[in-house]
Amino acid sequence: MRVLLLVLSLLPCLSVMADKYPKAVANSRKAVVSIITFKDGELQRSGLGVFAGEAGELFSSYSLFLNIDSAVAIDPAGKVRNITHVVGANELYDCIKLRVDWDKKILSMPLADGSCIAGTQLFMVSYGAKKSGQIEPQTIIGVDTISGHFYYSFDVRPRSDRLSAPLVNSRGELVALVQPSAGDTTKNYAISASFFADMKISSVNYNSEIYRNLGIRRALPSSQSEAFTCLHLSKMANSDDYDATLDDYIAAFPDSYEGYLLLAERLYLSEKETEKADAAWEQALKLSEKPDNVYYSRASTLLAATNIDSSDSLQVLANMKAALEYYDKAISVSAEPLYVLQKGDLLFRLGDYSAAFDCYTSVYNTNMCDADLVLKAAKCKENLGEHDAALAQIDSLVPLLGNDYIAPSYLIKAQMEYRIGRYRDAVVDYNRFEENSKTALSARFYFMREQAEYKAKMFQPALNDIETAIYLQPENIVYLIEKARLCYRVNLIDEAMRVLSDAQSLSPENPDVFYLKGRCHIIKGDNASASECLSKAKEYGHPDADNILESLK
Repeated sequence: MRVLLLVLSLLPCLSVMADKYPKAVANSRKAVVSIITFKDGELQRSGLGVFAGEAGELFSSYSLFLNIDSAVAIDPAGKVRNITHVVGANELYDCIKLRVDWDKKILSMPLADGSCIAGTQLFMVSYGAKKSGQIEPQTIIGVDTISGHFYYSFDVRPRSDRLSAPLVNSRGELVALVQPSAGDTTKNYAISASFFADMKISSVNYNSEIYRNLGIRRALPSSQSEAFTCLHLSKMANSDDYDATLDDYIAAFPDSYEGYLLLAERLYLSEKETEKADAAWEQALKLSEKPDNVYYSRASTLLAATNIDSSDSLQVLANMKAALEYYDKAISVSAEPLYVLQKGDLLFRLGDYSAAFDCYTSVYNTNMCDADLVLKAAKCKENLGEHDAALAQIDSLVPLLGNDYIAPSYLIKAQMEYRIGRYRDAVVDYNRFEENSKTALSARFYFMREQAEYKAKMFQPALNDIETAIYLQPENIVYLIEKARLCYRVNLIDEAMRVLSDAQSLSPENPDVFYLKGRCHIIKGDNASASECLSKAKEYGHPDADNILESLK
């Protein structure tokens, strides 16, 4: 009520018309409105607008709507209507096209066809009720074009309170709207109404800054495919008005099953309205010619719920099992590789590695096949303890995906062989990777191979590799400690102590450094120094230091 009273108090005092004009011109005043914008209930700006065209859209000034959260349009009879959507905008020419809550009492100016020439008289119509307001004749003195539309100039001083006022011809048709003067105090300018009419939101400009700066919700395009793209853009951007945009989409395209899928997702995940979500999925199923899409979407939503709230383990398991049923329903309609792959991932989560393996390998000869898929299949076999079968899957990378995977397959095999304890085989495949690699190898590679060589008791190659890793990354504390550990293992105690001194300078409170120094002092027979180092290791949190200290007592 406070806002309404404020709106009504801002209605301008109306001056009396000076002369009689064509009836159509006088009647055109009914389409002119006063626009008032608000933020947090406080008045921001006011200006003019005009209802125009067959759709009854509202043309006005872009600058009125910057950084606001609501706006109203007041017709000459005092009827207040909420401005609900932006339909198009152009910041450069300060033009905006809007939509209001429609009703049959809205009177809209028809648009004039074609252009006007210099010397044509038009009538600038101000906001006002019957027998009030102003109609000012203005004669065109210049005609230019912008973007295929006409830009008119008049030998009349501009007035800020006339910005976006309509200029009509003698038939009451809208020709142009008054533009900002850009500092010119001698001429009035107006841009063709067709410029406003042609502005529109599309998937190309939907997320552009000119719309993000406005406080009025963007309208969706009239094309369903364009509208759906814009809806997805709103969702991906996590837009504040996504929910309202989804409602707009369903209202505009009630026969589109995609809208109901997104509605079901929102109801299930955000609003926890499971029964309403079920109803939305059923509606989507009725409308869709591809029921597999609906089943797949439902399965995906159920799985998304397990990632959002995993505190209830029983509910998580129930959702996963329900999702599996919907994947099966989707596959029964159309065995799309994507459906099968997602089912495999779910089976893997459930620990059914044999069934997951079957899903993954059934997708091998499709466009979904890539290295990750093959590695998933190999991991299934590894988890089942079938190590030879797991390694065979990695061997299939090259036949499936080409020679570019020769080197990567050796690296992947080596890593798996290391995990399952086949250290010498791992070293062989690390060597093959090195031979086939086309790029410089990293310190990380030499460290990984050193680990396998150490486990295989291949100490000299291990020492060579860890030294190479340190050469490439001399301040990596992990590599320094690893070299010290290796030197200790092969009784190169003095070298181990030298490396540990370097490590200590980089990491003065590292428990592993003091633990290894303590062990080296024991080998050298210096128990006092060993106790001092081991005490430091214990202080800094090494789990084994206390046991060695006890043995020294």
